[in-house]
Amino acid sequence: MKISKKLVRSFIFAALTSVAFLTRPLSWKWGVRLGGMIGTLLYYLLRRERAKSLEGLRIAFGSDKPERELHQILKKSFQNLGKGLIEIINFANLKPEQIESLITIEGEEYLKEAECKGNGTILITGHLGNWELMAAALSLRGYPLHVIAAPLYDPRIDEWIVQHRSRFQVETISRGSPSSSKKS
Repeated sequence: MKISKKLVRSFIFAALTSVAFLTRPLSWKWGVRLGGMIGTLLYYLLRRERAKSLEGLRIAFGSDKPERELHQILKKSFQNLGKGLIEIINFANLKPEQIESLITIEGEEYLKEAECKGNGTILITGHLGNWELMAAALSLRGYPLHVIAAPLYDPRIDEWIVQHRSRFQVETISRGSPSSSKKS
């Protein structure tokens, strides 16, 4: 018997908001530690996701890495995803000075130089580290920031993240929306 997507999505949203509520009183450091533990738990619970991810690692590394090492890489990846999850859901609780204390920007002089030329700047990043924190940090340093993002599968989660970004004056341009090519 298949569980409906709507029910699964509602469960995920409820779980996220519950974890956000429960981790709010924790320090950033303890929240991130808890996120690592959640990631470890999910590594063991989400067999299908683990198998898909393991197959991707096998393709990426071929026979260069033993199976045990691939599992270690995968477990660490799940732990990092858990840490990132806690960081993102507790992102709105941070004060600007806390963000400054959590990040280091290398090469900002190049960004400043590009901005001084007055033509604007395009920064491209992947899903590496905490890109939400990076965007907030740049915005707090005075760089006007717009991010292009694909809408998430659940509009409630999507809106939640957009609100977090807007708290730090980061505007979200929804990829695929009719006005996305017209925003500047």
